[in-house]
Parts: sequence; structure tokens; C-alpha cells
Amino acid sequence: MAKQRQVRAKGGPATPRQGSVLAGAALIAMLTVVAYAPSLRGGFILDDDWYVTNQKLIQAPNGLYRFWLTSEALDYYPVSNTTLWVEWRLWGLNPTGYRVTNLLLHLSAVGLIWLLLQRLRIPGAFLAALLFAVHPVNVESVAWIAQRKGMLALPLFLLSLYAYLRADEASDPARDLPSAWGWYGGSLVAFVLAMLSKGSVGTMPLAVLAMIAWRRPLARRDVVRIAPFVVIGAGLVLVNAWYQARATAVTAQLGGPLERLLTAGSVVWFYLYKALLPFELSFIYPKWNVQPANLWWWLPGLAAALVTGLLLWRGRQGWQRGLLVAWIYFCAMLIPVMGFSDVGFKEHSLVADHYQHLALIGVLAVVAAAWAGWRDRTDRRSIGVSQITAALVVALLTILTWRQSGLYRDAQTLYAATLVDNPDSWLAHHNLSFALLDAGRSQEALEHMLRAEALRPTPDYDQQANLAALLFRLDRVEESLARYARAVTLRPESAQAHYNLATALVKAHRLDEAVAEYRRAIALRPDDADTQNNFGAALLDLGRVDEARQHFQRAAELNPNLADAPLNLGRILLRGGAAADAIAPLRRAVSLNPASSAAENDLGVALVSAGQVAEGVEHLRKALQLDPNNGEARANLDESLAMLGQPGGAR
Repeated sequence: MAKQRQVRAKGGPATPRQGSVLAGAALIAMLTVVAYAPSLRGGFILDDDWYVTNQKLIQAPNGLYRFWLTSEALDYYPVSNTTLWVEWRLWGLNPTGYRVTNLLLHLSAVGLIWLLLQRLRIPGAFLAALLFAVHPVNVESVAWIAQRKGMLALPLFLLSLYAYLRADEASDPARDLPSAWGWYGGSLVAFVLAMLSKGSVGTMPLAVLAMIAWRRPLARRDVVRIAPFVVIGAGLVLVNAWYQARATAVTAQLGGPLERLLTAGSVVWFYLYKALLPFELSFIYPKWNVQPANLWWWLPGLAAALVTGLLLWRGRQGWQRGLLVAWIYFCAMLIPVMGFSDVGFKEHSLVADHYQHLALIGVLAVVAAAWAGWRDRTDRRSIGVSQITAALVVALLTILTWRQSGLYRDAQTLYAATLVDNPDSWLAHHNLSFALLDAGRSQEALEHMLRAEALRPTPDYDQQANLAALLFRLDRVEESLARYARAVTLRPESAQAHYNLATALVKAHRLDEAVAEYRRAIALRPDDADTQNNFGAALLDLGRVDEARQHFQRAAELNPNLADAPLNLGRILLRGGAAADAIAPLRRAVSLNPASSAAENDLGVALVSAGQVAEGVEHLRKALQLDPNNGEARANLDESLAMLGQPGGAR
């Protein structure tokens, strides 16, 4: 961690400066890859379905147009969504590709932090970048695919800061003015792209002013230059506020203005604490119960105001000015996540590790500068102590990050670990239930889903529908019916809700009620083949053959690849004595589902009944091959062989 000098030779072989940069970059890359290795082969987790696996726009050929020029997306972050659209065509449902991309973006941000702090002549720039690279608070941003927005916004944000700094330098009368305009334009473009990746960089103008204030006194021209950034940033913040308002409804949970103000004060100290002592990190922290009547909730905000006032009073020069600039940067970058705006995740927790991704840089820059000052004041015989201390801190952070990233190797591990720290998180219980369900542990999944229901403050359609589906899967039909019915009351306009309830009613042999629910589902979603087919099956069980035939035919028209529709249509025709007419739809059913013993049996019966006995026998034999326990096919085959004058044993 030797002090780096600013001299670099032009051309020729690598100088010590060049060598130290390469060695430093190699060290950063090596430690970062080691620290994040456990997470690279992890699966998809919370919200990854919204942004990748179930995101229709990501998978759509015209997705780029719809991200940029329509309001169909969940948010207006077309730059980050564009990267996911491209990656979907590279690795589809393989999560490793997306995680590696996040890691590469993280490394690019680390390099830019190093470059920017050097440009600002902040001591210990390399150490600050290295600490950021292996800091465990960043694991949530890097290892969580849904955080692609922040991972892309940060390097663009840093590029904008760096270009603005170069523009400020070039605007000196002794410098080249065209160069200044070029850097300024580049800074503005990078800022716009950052805002179109994630809106949390909207406070960048405050960071710019703090950065300029670190180098020289602010002037009127600085306000003029930063004005376009403020206008553009404010405009895009309003756009995304509209998207957030459309997607979330968490105002009641976040409280009124006073609760939000008290939350903001607590947020500052929480993130500062986690930045300096990154222990006991959690994917979902327990949600705070902010109570204005409790004076303890007033202390964090008052302390933050006091620190700000003291730094403004004393922060004129030297290290005090550095602390002031770092404090302003840190607080400014936290403004979007202090609780003043409604964000969906705040229903579960008012704080999250990924919320301080930008702000963390300010804290680490101060830590590294303090270390550099200690090193420089140490005599040469004792300088090894400072070097060893820095190495031990980096090693500790790398180990902590390696452990934290290991939680992201699969959803089950992550949610189980979350519940250790936050046992009352209904979201963790809810998502753990699905991870357990995927692992075949249905009973445990049900326990966590019921616990999630008990903990959730308000009934939720998706939760009720998922719980009903699990109960239905476990053959607890009556209990599933109650949940499906509740889901219908929560979202009566949902065709899927009525369809699910109808399906459960069929299994409970309540066919008249099932038919009524199927009718409601079809009225809401008439072009769904599955609903048409299952409605026909319920009508058929009630003996309403003609109506059933119409719905089977409609299902086959809507989805020519739905095997059940031609199978049911063929069965109706066969039951009505029209064996010859049943052959075509039954052949279609067999071609769509060649592994169906029932379809082969029905086709065989139709062929035999139509006088094509030899061919019918072959299909009946195929039915028995597919399912040796198909007693109906065995009896039909024996009868057909007898028609050919062959004993049953000849099968």
C-alpha cells in the first residue's frame, strides 16, 4: 500500500508508476473475484422474476422499442433494461451470465473510484477503491440480478463526475476551452444515461458541488453549469415517481411527514454504522416502528443536524473541510432512500444494503485518507504497522464478503438466513416456501406460507392464490377453496382468480358452482384455451354434451397445440356414436402428446369402432406399453383381438 506518485513516463517500457497501477488492478480483480465467487452460480431470487425470468418485454423481439418509447415497463430505466434484453439473448435463464455482468460492472466502478479520487488528489485513493471492491455491504447489489439498475448507474455516475471534473479544469483561462465543452457534454450524457439506469443518482448535482468545493471556493458560474443537470435530473425523477406511484401503494406503511423525517435521521446513522462495521448484514432488515412520541427517535436526526452544523462552522480548511465534503456527499447520496419517497421494498424494510451503494464511497474515502495520513506521519521503521493494518482490514472485508455472497448461492439459503435475523419477515417466509416447494418439501413450504399469511398486515391476492394452490396440491381441497374464494374477493376482476376457484370446485365435485365460475372467467378472458377446455370438461361431467363440444372446439381453435382439447372433443364424438368423426381429433391429440396412454386408448377404440380394427389394435397395444396398468386399454385390446379371431394373450 505504498504511497503512489503522480509521475508517469510517456512511451517506452512500463515505469514503476505503470507497474504499480497494473499490480493494483490485478490485486483488486483477484480479491473481488474470490470474494464474490460463491454467488456467481447462484439462482434467481426475489424480484428477479419481475425483471428477467417473467419479464415479457425482456423476452419480446420488440422489447427495446417498448422499453424506450412506451410506458409498459415496471419503471422507466431503459438503459439497464436494454442490457438485460441483450443478455437474455446470450444466456436466457442461466443466472450466472447476469451475475458475472454485475461483477464486471462492479469492477469498472472500482476502477473509476480509484481514478476519480486520484484526480481529486485525495490521499489513499487506491485503498478506498480496494475497500469498496471487497466491502460486504455491496454484496446485495452485486449478487442480486434485480439490482442491475444500480450496478449500471454507478459507473455512469462516476464517469459523469470525472468528466465534469475535467471540464472544470479545462475551463481555466489557461486551458483549452473546446476541451472544456467536450468534457462538459460528456458529463451531461453520462448523467442522463445514469438516470435512465436508476433514478437514485438524481442527487449528483450535490455531489458535483461538493467535489468542486473540495478543490476551490464555489462561484456563481458553478450554479449556472450545474443547472442543466438539476433540470434533467428533476424531470426524470418525476417520470419515475409516476411509475412508482403506479406500481406501489406503500404510503400508509411509511407514515406521515413527521415519521418520514425521523426515519431520515435514523437512516444516516444506520448506513454509517454498517459502512464502518459491516457485521450482521441482512437481506431484509426488521422494519422500524418509528414513533414520534418516543424521544429516542428524535435523537438521530438532531445528531445529524448537529454534525452538519459543526462541520459547516469549522470545515474551512484541511481535514475538517474534507470531512465536510465527505459528509455532504454521503448524506446527499442517501436522500433518495431516506424514506421521503414511496418505494415498494419499504413495505418490508426501511433500510437495505443496496440503498447505500453510492453513499459508501464517501465513507471509504475518509477512512482511506485517514489511513494515508497515519502512514505518512509514521517513521520509516514503523511504516509496516500501517501497511499490515490496511492488509488485515482488506482481508477481513474479503472474508466477510465471501461469506455474505455465499448466501446468494440459492434462494433457500438466502431466505433461511434472513429469517435467522428477521424471523417476522413475511416476505422471507413467503419466498422460502416456494424454494422449499421446488425442493419437494411441500409440508415445510406450507408451514412457511401460513406463517407469512399470519404476519402480513393486510390480505394479499397473490399470497392467497399461492397458498390456495399449495393446499390444492396437497389435496386439502376444502381449505384451498376457502383461499381461492378469498382471492376472488380481493381481485374480482381477475379471470385467473375465477379460473382457479372453478378448478378447485371441480375437484370438490361442486360442478354447478364450478360452471358459474368458469363462465365468469370466460367473460373476463374469452380467448384463453385452457379455460374453454376445462369449462367444456365440467359441462361434459354434467351431461351437457352439446355445450361442452362447443367449448372444446373453441379451445382447439385458440390453441392448436393444446392436447386436451382434441382429446376431449374426440371423446364426445366417440360417446355420441360418431367414431369415424372422432378419429381426426384423437389423432391430433396423440400427435400432440405421444406419451398419453389415455389418448392412444381412445384412438384405438375409435378406429376399431369405425371398422379399422387392425390399426386400432396397434394403438391399444401402444396404450398398454405406455401404461401397463391401464385396465381399460387391456380390456379393449382383448375385445378387439377377439374380433380378429386372436386370443387375448396374443397382445
